[in-house]
Amino acid sequence: MAPLHLGPYGLTGRTDSTWPSPKRKLDNIDASGSVLASKWKTLWKAMRADIHKAQVRQKKWYDQKHMKAPELKAGDNVMLGRRNIITKWPSNKLDQKKLGPFEVVEKLGVAS
Repeated sequence: MAPLHLGPYGLTGRTDSTWPSPKRKLDNIDASGSVLASKWKTLWKAMRADIHKAQVRQKKWYDQKHMKAPELKAGDNVMLGRRNIITKWPSNKLDQKKLGPFEVVEKLGVAS
């Protein structure tokens, strides 16, 4: 029986030989467990090195496009985003996007 394939018009039978067989055999089936384990370990090390290299490259490009947050201290003037503040304007579309300027009274934490 030919394997089923979900084509553009529903399930169809496939007869070509490119379809992967469910009974795949390892190329080194007679190898001992220690040889297979060493091959897997070298493969994992190579994959870890590739992932680390990709992460370093992504961090480099991310850091180039993003700047650090401004350091605020008491006495600075800031604008406040109006996202979670309800005002008396009849429409959010016509309301102010930012409120302020407000003066910083004290710094509460590192991120705030």
